[in-house]
Amino acid sequence: MAINMIRALVAPALLFAMLASAASAQERPSIYLKAEECLRSNVDRVVTDEPNMQSAADFLITYVCADQVYRVTKYELNQTYVRMFSSMATAIPQVSPGPGKPPPISLKFDAKVDPETGDIIVPPEKPGDPPNPMANLLRMQMGTAVLQFSQVMPVELRKLAGELVLATRERQLAKAH
Repeated sequence: MAINMIRALVAPALLFAMLASAASAQERPSIYLKAEECLRSNVDRVVTDEPNMQSAADFLITYVCADQVYRVTKYELNQTYVRMFSSMATAIPQVSPGPGKPPPISLKFDAKVDPETGDIIVPPEKPGDPPNPMANLLRMQMGTAVLQFSQVMPVELRKLAGELVLATRERQLAKAH
């Protein structure tokens, strides 16, 4: 009887969690939507001018929508950095200097990535807060890593560019015949 009651309570909770997870997967940050829109709105023009499909897809991603693709690249990289620094902050044991004394450093880490720009948002330290080495390291890392990896394009956007070029080429060929 107790097992059936547990199943009756757990099953709806699991179903709700799965549905919530599927819904959140569909709620993509606007930075992705803007990049996809750029690809979609420019593919016809690029394919018309470039007969080679690979060159058309590369031109679409590398030049026509370069800014939007760069922002997605920055967003993904910064998401990785925030997760990595958050994991490190929670893995380091917090040492208390003793009763009644504040900790010498703070490992509280609540940075987020802006879904519009891809920038990391690190809340400013409040006056009197202990120094936060994780936040300071992340601030130093922000600009340099993005420049290093800016040539790595998100696979999802490369795939979409290829599919759009192929579909446009097929549509143009069907129209010609």
